[in-house]
Amino acid sequence: MFTYVAEKTRDGIRRGERYPMTLSGVKTCWRRMRVKAGVANFRFHDFRHDFATKLLRQERNLKTVQKALKRYAHVLEDEVATLSNS
Repeated sequence: MFTYVAEKTRDGIRRGERYPMTLSGVKTCWRRMRVKAGVANFRFHDFRHDFATKLLRQERNLKTVQKALKRYAHVLEDEVATLSNS
């Protein structure tokens, strides 16, 4: 689980305490990192495409890439199923 330390006290959250990251918190962090790095038009999902391209160039085997991406998708499906059963 990803967490953060609150910098301000507000809305029942106390400064200096550790809390779980929310989806909106992750999106805000991602946006701020991109702005700070000067990167535009880049989605988090683009890492998947980058991974697949690099793996294909290294291995020269499309089946290897297919299996790796299928494993990635399977992990995400398991996480979604776990969240929806909670």
